[in-house]
Amino acid sequence: MSRKLFQLAGALLLFILSQPASSQISKADSLSALIKTDKDDTNKVNHLRELGWEFMFQNTDTAIILCKKALELATTILTSPAQKNPSINRSTQRALAKIYGNLGAYDFLKSEYKTSLEYYFKAIDISESLGEKNIAASTYNNVGIVFRNQGDHTLALEYYFKALKLNVELGNKVKIAQNLNNLGLVYYDQQDHKKALEYFDQAMRLNQNLGNQAVVATNLNNIGNVYFAKKDYPKALEYYFKSLKLNDTLGIAIESAGNLGNIGAAYHKNNDLPMALEYYQKALKLNQEIENTYSIAFNLGNIGQIYSEEKNYKEAEEYLMQALAIAKEIGSLEAIKENNEALSKLYSETNRFELAFKHYQDFTAAKDSLFNDEKSKDIGRLEMRHEIEKVERERKLAEEEKIRTATKARKRKNELQYSGMFVGLLGI
Repeated sequence: MSRKLFQLAGALLLFILSQPASSQISKADSLSALIKTDKDDTNKVNHLRELGWEFMFQNTDTAIILCKKALELATTILTSPAQKNPSINRSTQRALAKIYGNLGAYDFLKSEYKTSLEYYFKAIDISESLGEKNIAASTYNNVGIVFRNQGDHTLALEYYFKALKLNVELGNKVKIAQNLNNLGLVYYDQQDHKKALEYFDQAMRLNQNLGNQAVVATNLNNIGNVYFAKKDYPKALEYYFKSLKLNDTLGIAIESAGNLGNIGAAYHKNNDLPMALEYYQKALKLNQEIENTYSIAFNLGNIGQIYSEEKNYKEAEEYLMQALAIAKEIGSLEAIKENNEALSKLYSETNRFELAFKHYQDFTAAKDSLFNDEKSKDIGRLEMRHEIEKVERERKLAEEEKIRTATKARKRKNELQYSGMFVGLLGI
């Protein structure tokens, strides 16, 4: 049974396409109110598109409907007399490029990769014709994400490098760091550990300079994963602990839980079962607190495997059965496969051969399903949604941290000004 490693799976389109963080009033409510009073112009097009994005995770189908309404209105504007106005024409074309970009993202989430790419290429055509390098660069990156998810590493690299080149021209360091990280992920997939480390390290250093601490933590974790793949477990632990310390400081619980699980896996691979069990249990506790069901299934399974290796079969069976039940509930074929494999081995070692055979059959079925295109879409959709939601939570936490820091600095400045005034008054 493999140990599930947690990393940023290249799902960085939220950094690219998402709207600014909402204020105290719900952004969806604000946009809905604006749409009711909007004229049928480019403002309404943009508001419909943005409202669709707000429904991205709650109801992707609703997001698509709203985005297609924006598309319909934009098309109407471009075929009306208003399109003769150069300013209106350009702003509508720009909105259209973003609409196609969002539709590409929605189909990506639904694992409809063919249509996702079709929408993205439409966005690229428009943005290139307008000279909108920011939109083009973002879309190149997202095309790279789709190709990487399909396992086409050559095309993924091609589009990530296109995005990187444009972002270097634009001087957009935040996006450059994202592109570098994504390039590292492709080389990681290809087991080119040297290049993966080079790109992750470049991304980490740039994010450190930019003060993007949440992303630095992710870069550190990704570097740890490379060392894990190289079977250099002490080095992997070094980076996992660095990432954990930073995530704990930032209060990003979902990332901390991932770090704890990875630390447990590194100790496990290094045959330090007591330490592995300790960190798997810490990861489980934190994931239960934040209700991260996807990761709970793997944590329970890993704990069950430790108990099995220690010949504590009763405890092992309990944890593995819990893990399998959750895996089936969320439809994670990978977790179903791993836990059935572990249970088959456990029952074989305890001479319960009928059960061992049953779980071996279930393990084989899940394994075969993972190589079936249609079935793999289900797990791909679930895992990608999990990763993208994690990135969005990261972004929002980073925004909140930025606001807190600015507020603290303002407060400090005011205190110093008041102190200066007070001293001045005493002087008078």
